[in-house]
Amino acid sequence: MSESAVDKPPVKISPMNDVFMSSLWCDPDNKLILMSLLNCVLTCMQRPRILDLSWLSRELLSKKHKGKKTVADVLVKDETGRQYIIEIQRKMSENFMMKMLYIWSRAYAAQMSEGERYDIDLLPVMAIAFVEFCLPERFRKSRRFVEQFTVSSTGDERIELSDHLQIVFVRLGDFWAGNLDVFDMSPEMKAWIDLFSFGIDWEGIDMASVSVLESPVVMAAYKKFLLFKNDPYLSMLAEEVEAELLDRAVEKAWRDEVRAEGKAEGKAEGMQEAIISIIQNMKEKGKSLEDISEVTGLPLEEIAKL
Repeated sequence: MSESAVDKPPVKISPMNDVFMSSLWCDPDNKLILMSLLNCVLTCMQRPRILDLSWLSRELLSKKHKGKKTVADVLVKDETGRQYIIEIQRKMSENFMMKMLYIWSRAYAAQMSEGERYDIDLLPVMAIAFVEFCLPERFRKSRRFVEQFTVSSTGDERIELSDHLQIVFVRLGDFWAGNLDVFDMSPEMKAWIDLFSFGIDWEGIDMASVSVLESPVVMAAYKKFLLFKNDPYLSMLAEEVEAELLDRAVEKAWRDEVRAEGKAEGKAEGMQEAIISIIQNMKEKGKSLEDISEVTGLPLEEIAKL
């Protein structure tokens, strides 16, 4: 075993881990847990609470279209037929906003097939993303924890074209960074935020001081998290996700540093050598050409030659 493998620190699994959240939210036995989280978000938006949920297929292919396969983290509908897409987004990407709009459009279009009526068969769809990063600068004029986007008039935002398009960001990253206004939150919402923020390190500490105890539902979610981490197979999948996120963060930092040094020194040749070194390092770590292309922005053919 290599020295780097021995010295590598253990990977911690976050309660925001995609594998855990999918296993939690997609299980109908956890209906009360998911309803609790959704109702906390809806309360922040001053929307009515939901009374019931049923699960829909996560594969967002319209009934007639055979295009790109899209899978949501979870897709449910309430007792009125209104649909909710729930996504976890743990890193910022250039196409994140487009992805949310695309996922919403797929779920909305999938409601209808030929011969059905727009006014009867189309119901509102709300896409909710829990984001661990700070939203881009252009969104920071607003300091709300739960930010909703709809289609409204450019002359008067109070004139809404329709309530069918709703894309919502729960801004955990901005909350942690102190970019938001102080707001009143229910004990249950505080318990959810504490679980997302600190649950990764709760095991082994005195839980008496943790706010999650004030919410039996959120406490139930935390117990599910502990069971998940003790499952050898599921925890292995989750650790792979955490390791991949860490690798991408490190690679992004390398790339940003290389670019900054290249601009500061004005040495294109030195920058190129640094990029080649990064690519070779990533190959040694077993990264695919596609992953390397995504990180460096270089075409696959050029990467294969290095």
